[in-house]
Amino acid sequence: MPHSLSMPLLRELCFAFVAGAPVAAPAGAASASAQDAIGGPESRSPPVIAIVDVTLLPMDREGALPHVTVITRGAAIVAIGPTSGDGAVALPAGATRIDGAGRWLLPGLIDNHVHCLDPRDLVLHLAHGVTTVRNLKGAPWHLELREAIRRGERIGPTFLTAGPFLNEPQFRTPEQFESEARRQADAGYDCLKMHGDLAEEAYERLFITAEELGLPLVGHVPRNLPLKTVLEIGPMAEISHAEELVYTHFQPLRTEGDARAIPGCIELLKAAGTALTPTLVAFENIAPQVEDLAAVLASPAAQLLPPAARELFGPRINHYVRRFRREDCAWLRSSREFQARIVKAAHAAGVPVLLGTDCGIPVVVPGVAAAKELENLVGAGLSPWEALAAATVRNGDFLQQSPPIGRIAVGATADLLLLDADPLADIAAVRRVAGVMSRGRWFGRQELDQLLAARAASFAPETALAPLIAVDSTKALLTAVRALPRAADGRRPLDDAFLFSIWQVYLNANLPHLAAEVLACIEE
Repeated sequence: MPHSLSMPLLRELCFAFVAGAPVAAPAGAASASAQDAIGGPESRSPPVIAIVDVTLLPMDREGALPHVTVITRGAAIVAIGPTSGDGAVALPAGATRIDGAGRWLLPGLIDNHVHCLDPRDLVLHLAHGVTTVRNLKGAPWHLELREAIRRGERIGPTFLTAGPFLNEPQFRTPEQFESEARRQADAGYDCLKMHGDLAEEAYERLFITAEELGLPLVGHVPRNLPLKTVLEIGPMAEISHAEELVYTHFQPLRTEGDARAIPGCIELLKAAGTALTPTLVAFENIAPQVEDLAAVLASPAAQLLPPAARELFGPRINHYVRRFRREDCAWLRSSREFQARIVKAAHAAGVPVLLGTDCGIPVVVPGVAAAKELENLVGAGLSPWEALAAATVRNGDFLQQSPPIGRIAVGATADLLLLDADPLADIAAVRRVAGVMSRGRWFGRQELDQLLAARAASFAPETALAPLIAVDSTKALLTAVRALPRAADGRRPLDDAFLFSIWQVYLNANLPHLAAEVLACIEE
């Protein structure tokens, strides 16, 4: 995103994390909140579920298969076959039967670029069919959250996470970059994320270290280095925005907007074996905020955001309305269209195009953004099946999980999305979610709606508090929090995630004194 060129304090407040700062989360930060009360760790025998007579999009091959039954046991897919006739799949005794007639079944979607500050957003992902997310700016509490989800203690998609950003000025020498990469690997992060400048020697050492550690090196192309230089030193596993190609290839060569220059860029990516996650949904969201932020915040999607996020994205703090002027919107829109042409050419050339949204930045809404990015990929020239492949099998192959994700096959993880309409006929059908299976646990439409309602109800006490968030003081906010009446058990009528997300935001802004004040309030 353009924000990495020069990030003022207000931008930092919304997004950045103090790279390399080993900060522990407040007690219970990754534990289940009220909305998870209907879930919990599985203690009984693995459930057996049969989705019967559905139209199947397995995604490990193109096309759709009608009248198929899929059976899961626990977190695994154990049988797939015809619903009737020769080779029909027999339903195990005691299996929960889900009617798939007139519906379409595909693997759960994978969003490989999210930013998680409020754990309650996990339910929002799940309710929109996203069953795996990769958090691309992590801290120790994200590791705790990942494990809580794996143990079944918290409802949410499978959670993968990078560590803190790897860039200058937090690290400068090759030795410092290597040391931090090894520290992150030892901590258990799933990938290494670059987000800023690196000297050539530092980048080379980081690449070599990532290879030794077996961790993918992903993120932004260092803006101080040409794309060609970076990929020749050592190819990144994935570039996390199409706009990175604009800043590090087309702009230095003064060919931005020139379609004749696109093949040369794509040739570099293909020769390097580097994947591309376009995140068009994030870039295209900037101009509308600059032109009419109130309208963006009033949209149905933005109403799904927690009150603290809406405040941080609002006119007092939103960095886009301060960074860009209305006259910049023409360039923002033309660059977005140029990026779409890059995506089309990359896909046509065989460069892996993956789905990610960058949700968590202003005003990109978890879950909702995945459906919009699928539409963007189709708009860029991919077929509906190819767009769905970017969100399922291609992302799954890139993330290399075991058992595999992103496909419907015997032995694969039971992450499934059941739709009430055909996404191959109209990609917008991904919004018509009838149910979701996450690691073998089934969530029908009614239960998803209950989870969303519980999440929304947890926001009620926060509405009056969020406007008190400030970049220079916690006094007004924490005074109001401390004035809240406590229940008999001593708890405030406030979800822990509210203060916890603000604690994290202050750390992100490199304001440890304000973060410490919030932490003290949390632990009172």
